[in-house]
Amino acid sequence: MTTSNTPEASPLGKPASYQAEYDPSLLFPIARQDKRNDFGITGTLPFFGIDIWNAYEVSWLNLRGKPQIAIATVTVPADSPNIVESKSFKLYLNSFNQTRLAGADALLELLRADLSAGFGAPVQIKLTMPDAFSTLKTGELEGLLLDRLDLLFVRWGSLAWIVGACFGGFFAVDGFIRKRGARIYWGSVLFFFCTYWVMAGWDVIYHHNFYVTPVILLSFGLSFFALFASRPREYGLLIPAILLSATGTLMILWWWEYIEWYEVRHALRTYWPLLFVIWGVALLLKRRNPPAVSQTHPPVPPSL
Repeated sequence: MTTSNTPEASPLGKPASYQAEYDPSLLFPIARQDKRNDFGITGTLPFFGIDIWNAYEVSWLNLRGKPQIAIATVTVPADSPNIVESKSFKLYLNSFNQTRLAGADALLELLRADLSAGFGAPVQIKLTMPDAFSTLKTGELEGLLLDRLDLLFVRWGSLAWIVGACFGGFFAVDGFIRKRGARIYWGSVLFFFCTYWVMAGWDVIYHHNFYVTPVILLSFGLSFFALFASRPREYGLLIPAILLSATGTLMILWWWEYIEWYEVRHALRTYWPLLFVIWGVALLLKRRNPPAVSQTHPPVPPSL
């Protein structure tokens, strides 16, 4: 039997008083089909299974008023028409605290009758008494536990970054093969920049709006390194590669509070002449390794 109760009318999130005597009307069943309709599930269910409820401290009184305790395990078929709101389930079990019963069998009969009526289908109930507590084992059920699987969200927006990263990687590799510097450089820029957004969209790395500028600088700097890898004699490429990559890295380290900004300013004021030294060394190396010039020899006339 289904019910017309709604979650909004349940006792969840509302003040509640604990009943001192047994009261089965505390159970608040809710029809499962209402929520299943939202997912288009009608007719025969495309799944099967059970719901397992564990009540680790069920208590009642014996006929002489002595408190009794047990652990209850309630097994409900997944195709039952109703579920029972969890807070109402708790209030219902607490109503046995001051209720005198003839024994565990009497409690079991009441639980089976009330819960079967609430869920709208026969339920299985097991009571474990204190002398059998040591036989209980806690562990995962057999089979594939969905809670062990991580989630992967692929949004339409992230697909554009995936396509961009693939195209950038393709152009960069093609540039290495064909010895085309422009393809290597701009393909690498596109690859590095889009890869960051792919990882941010998949929550592999944490994104903050502050990271946009450092990521752009790192993308251009790393792309100069990629270009240098294809032209190892052009040491001048290392200057923008080092400057851009170092600036982006310093900005991220400052944001993560690994360094203070005044330390960066002090280092720049102290060691800025090294930039000219590096530039000069690059020019010297470039002069020592001039590009090879192909020499053409005039054709030798045939001998008479």
